[in-house]
Amino acid sequence: MKTSTILFIACAIPIFGCGSGSSSGAYTPKPIKSVSPVAINPGEEASLFPATVDNMWQYQLTSSTVVGGKAVNQDTKYGFKIKSVTPIDGGNEVTLELLNEDVVLSTQVWRVTTTGIYQLSVQSGATKQSFVPAQLVAPFPLKIDADNPVKVPWKGTGTTGFGQSTIDSVTTTQGPVVVDTKAGQYSAYRFNTESKVTGPKGEQGTQITTSFFSPKVGLVKFMQTFKAENGARTEKLELLQVTVK
Repeated sequence: MKTSTILFIACAIPIFGCGSGSSSGAYTPKPIKSVSPVAINPGEEASLFPATVDNMWQYQLTSSTVVGGKAVNQDTKYGFKIKSVTPIDGGNEVTLELLNEDVVLSTQVWRVTTTGIYQLSVQSGATKQSFVPAQLVAPFPLKIDADNPVKVPWKGTGTTGFGQSTIDSVTTTQGPVVVDTKAGQYSAYRFNTESKVTGPKGEQGTQITTSFFSPKVGLVKFMQTFKAENGARTEKLELLQVTVK
């Protein structure tokens, strides 16, 4: 099993081959202000991913990789900045840069439409890895049923801890809920994706991804666990600060 960062979403926050450098300087959390969950109206789902050029998010990534009984832990800061926004039928295609301090680690392409939030590709240098079809991250319209969660399926290929793999997943939505982050509390919608993964050599694994998106803010928290016979990797991404227009 590969041990490179599986961030974001299926290998990506997403967001992969991110490197292992740690940023300098201590982070001082802001006092947490209490908020209440606030629902968004139908047709306003795109506010969960504010798509404006130069919008920026900074996160703290905590990860743990266990291979052969040995654990490797990492604590790093990453940033996302919107480089371009292209209108498409039903929404926008968004190009993001993944940053570690001032170094661009990868360029990612996302899509935000009336049917959901999708990740299309991640490119690092000359290497481009795509999700075929575009990988579903958050299905729209929002279908909330606490007693009988609506399961939205997706099947395709993308990068996981095995490398380029076949992914068979279902996503459920909860919310609005209040989620704690290092930047404070946010009202957000929770998208939980459970996946069965088959690697290029027939390897079998499971992946559970939970993403929290807040209206007019974007992704505020992300957690992902990838498990296989010979190892496991867990990642948690928390918002540190955000600048959105």
